[in-house]
Order: sequence, then C-alpha cells, then structure tokens
Amino acid sequence: MKVFYKIAAITLLILLFTENIKSQTPITLCPQSASFSSMTRGYHFTSTTTFTICGVYVEPNMSTAAQSVAIVRFTTGAPPAYAATTNGFVTLFQSLNYVPNAMIVVPNITINPGDIIGVYGSRGAAVNSYGPANCGVMINGIPHTLQRSGMQFNLATQPGMHDIWSEVNGSIGRVTMYTNCCVAPVAIPAITGDTIVCAGDTLTYTVPAQPGALSYNWTVPAGATIINGQNSTAINVVWNAAPGGQVCVDWTDSCTTSTPTCFNVTVNPTPTMTQPANTTYCNGDPVPVSAFVSNPIGGNFAWTNSTPSIGLAANGIGNTPAFNATNLGSSPVTSTITIIPELNGCVGIPISYTITVNPTPTAPTANSVSICSNSDVTLTATAPGGNYEWFDAPTGGTLLTTGANYTTPILTVNATYYVQTTINGCVSPRTAVTVSIAPLPVFTIAGGGMIDIGESTTLSVIPGVVGTTYQWSPPFGLSCISCQSTVASPTESTWYYVTVTNAGGCRIVDSVYVEVDPTTNIYVPNIFSPNGDGNNDIYLVRGKGVELFQLNIYNRWGQLIFESKNIENGWDGTKNGKELNQGTFVYKLNVTFYDGGKVEKTGNITLVR
Repeated sequence: MKVFYKIAAITLLILLFTENIKSQTPITLCPQSASFSSMTRGYHFTSTTTFTICGVYVEPNMSTAAQSVAIVRFTTGAPPAYAATTNGFVTLFQSLNYVPNAMIVVPNITINPGDIIGVYGSRGAAVNSYGPANCGVMINGIPHTLQRSGMQFNLATQPGMHDIWSEVNGSIGRVTMYTNCCVAPVAIPAITGDTIVCAGDTLTYTVPAQPGALSYNWTVPAGATIINGQNSTAINVVWNAAPGGQVCVDWTDSCTTSTPTCFNVTVNPTPTMTQPANTTYCNGDPVPVSAFVSNPIGGNFAWTNSTPSIGLAANGIGNTPAFNATNLGSSPVTSTITIIPELNGCVGIPISYTITVNPTPTAPTANSVSICSNSDVTLTATAPGGNYEWFDAPTGGTLLTTGANYTTPILTVNATYYVQTTINGCVSPRTAVTVSIAPLPVFTIAGGGMIDIGESTTLSVIPGVVGTTYQWSPPFGLSCISCQSTVASPTESTWYYVTVTNAGGCRIVDSVYVEVDPTTNIYVPNIFSPNGDGNNDIYLVRGKGVELFQLNIYNRWGQLIFESKNIENGWDGTKNGKELNQGTFVYKLNVTFYDGGKVEKTGNITLVR
C-alpha cells in the first residue's frame, strides 16, 4: 500500500510539472473603460527586461467575433503623435480572422531590453475594447507603461499594419500578451488542393489529421470564402475574385497552436466582355470584322450565329470575319450572335448581340407622262412606300426632292427623272420616269373682217383634225361655241377667241376680229320685171342695220298676194305659183333698225313683163 501511494504521489508531481510547462501566463491589462469600432487599436511600450511573447488574445468584452492581431517592433523610434504616421517597423507576428475564441498561439518571440514593441488587435469589423490611457502592467515583476497607438484601418481586411500613429493620452486597445508558453506543435507538412483556379470556382483543400489535435484553423485571403469545413481537416472554398493569396491552416493540441502551414493560390479572373452594339445593315452591305474585347484583355472567343442565312457561318473562333450582309427576302432578318470569352482556362459568361439585315426595297412604281411644251407636271411614285428620293441621273446625280411627288420645272424638251425608295436605311434600284413633250396644235382662223350690223360672217379653224376640240368665246352672236366653224352675228365689233385642244391635250388660243358697221338705211324700189331674163326678176327691198322687217304686197282690190319678214326674201311676181299680169300693186313696209330707228312706208310697185 505504501508503495502505491508513493507511485501515485510521483505521478501527481509529474502531471503538475507537465501542466506548469504547458501553462501560459497573461500580462494582466487594465479593465475596460470604453469601446470603439471601425479602426485598429492597441498600444506600444519600451521593454526594460527580456521576456518571451507566446500568445495574444483580444479581450471579448465588446465582441466575440473572430480575432485579428499583429505584433511589431519599431525600428526608428516610437510611433509619432497623430496625425503623423510611421512605417518604420517590422512585423513579428500577424493572424487575421482567427475564429476560435481562445488565445492565439504566437511562435515564441523574444523581447529584449530597449525594444519598442507594438501590440494591436480587434474583433470582427474592427471592434475594440478600450482600457484607460497609459495603462500600467508588470512584466517579469517590472512596471511598464502601455501607451495608445494604432492605425485608421481595419486589420481584418488589410494586408497588415501600416501608417501607425500614437496618442499617448488616449485609451489603449485591450490585447492581452502571454508569456511562459509551452512548445508549439509541429506545423502541418502540406496542404493538398489546386493552386491555380478561376474566379467563382468552389474547391476543396485538405490536410492529414494530426495526432492529438483539438481543432484546426483555416484562413483564406480576402476575395475567398470558406463555405464549410472550418475546424476540420478539409474545407470547401469559394474563390470570389482575383488575385488570390495564401491558404493557411494551423492546429491546436492540449498545449498550444502550431505555426500556420500555407501555400499560394493564384485566382485567374473569369473574363468578361465589352458588350458589342447591336447593328443593322442592308442586303449587300459589307460587314467588317468584329472587335471583341475581353476584360482582362487577351481572351479567346467562341461564337455562334443563330441565322447563317445573313451571310455569316453558324459558329467560329476569335472575331467574326468580314462578310456581305444577305437578305433576299421581303422582311428584315435578325440574327443573334452569342460569344463566350475564355482566358487562362477560365470561361466567362456568354453575352449576345444582334445583327439585323434589311432587304433591298422594291423599285418604286412611277408612270411616265406626256405634257405640252412650256408646261410642268407633277410625277408621283407609289408602292412600295418608305421615303422616296428623286434624282436627275440613274446613279449618283443631284437629289431633286424627297417625297412621293416631284413637280418638274417648265419643260420644252423631253426629260427623264429617276426615283428610288429608302426603307430602314436601305435603298431600292431607281425607276426611270420620262416626261415627253407633245406637239401643239397648228391652225389658222378663216373669216372675220367687216360686216354691216345685222349681217353674219363664218369663222372657221383650218385645218380640222380628228380628235381636236374647239371652244369659242365670248358666246354672244355665235351659232356654235364648240364647233370647228361657227357663224358670227355680232351687233358690235367683237374679238372672238378660240381654244384649240389636240388629242394630246395641248392647247393654243387664237383670236379673230369682226368689225361691225353700225350705220342703217332702207331702199324701196317701185318697179321690177320678172320676165326671166335674169335682170331685176325679184322685187327686193334693200337696207342696212335692219333688225325687224315686215313687207306686205296687195293687188288693187286690197287682196294680200305676198308677205315677207326677211329682207332677203323677195317677191317673184306670182301668187300661189301663178304669174300675175303686169300692173300696179300696193306695198306696206315696217322696218326696225338695230339702233332703234323705225320706218313705216306705203307705196306703189309696178310689175312690168
């Protein structure tokens, strides 16, 4: 029994000694007095003794999120007062985003008298627990004063400490140092996993299990995310963005935490493309070589074409080649070009653009016309629509006007014009439209001259041509206003105009003057001899300017044997077709002249055979 107790006592002493070897001694800080966030805080001090830093711990009063810490030794003196900064230091240790809420093991760092040391840390998004200014601590039983310093950045997202300043009368950031540490476990030999990846890839990284390991802590660079596996021998990582960085892992046993094992991962960016513009062409237009651009530059391209009938192949590599746009139909054709960029083995997201090819419009319909010389004419284009353009030449030439109608200048010779239509920016062939000059009528006017009032004259257009129309004016005193010939009986001198229009629609206006003698008189003979000798065989009253005429002839018994209401209608010495014997007859005459004058006469007529 005594032997048993002796063995037990020896075993307990061994355990106590071993536990003491593995223990860590904190250098106790002043209690919390305030808090701060968004920047990195800590303290600096000048050591007056030799000691070893084997661990650090960001006090969790304000947050229990992941810890980020750094230990530096200043090489050019203590950091300057804010807002001056210094980068005159070397980094002795750094750990970012350490997840376990425990002391972060530091490979033993020996601090010598005279060293100016800076200790900094925060949790999560730069959350700091503040202690009072010029905090006093005991290191190896010797008093030391901790004075506030830090940087205006979040250590968790920075590559390390930089631009450090001091504010010796400000609250220190509470980061506890540990000394008297045990021997750290050996670092894991290597990490297995891909070292060259593409942005957006999800990959697995593994390490061999370590005997006695209590936990594993992985860190990845900014731009990467551990989606699962933390605190195990395998993690899955999403590589969100270039350029990559170090994947690191350490492990913790019952004593402390190993130094990290790291390897570099290069993240090649997933290429993107500058979006090509949608384009529109006409049938037959040359389409230039494309100019695809990747970001970063230097990418390769694979493309497909949804509609090869536009003149471009169904697929290809690199830029699309030059080709002639093709559309032999009647409607626009739109093809979708889809491009997939690739760079350093990384395939980007496809993007698309369109090429629209419009057909050649049909040539316009426009009729040639015939017009008269010294006339203009309005030419009209019909189908297929769009915007019509008129030119003076079959190609090139001068643009005369736009729109469906074009009014020519006054023409005296034949002329040809050309019209095209533009639809969706595409131009049709030109249609020739000829304006022919039709001949004018050629004629003279017969008739006219002087007449006595009450007389007539025949007016005629010579020659008469089939298909020709006539229009006389003014209509007063005319027997026909639309005849080739008309009888004019004006009561006063008059200009008569005739419009002659030939079968081609060309017309000319000419005129003739009829002069009227307005004087009047009357002559009544008193003898005549109707004996058939051709001399004085008809009894006629002669006169000028007679408008109304009434002649009655009676025998000696008062019987009416002849009556005339026309001065040109005379008596031939008969009654009812029977010759009368010679003798004396009585006449009665009533005349009204055009000027309003009147004559009433009665007398004898002697008939002689």
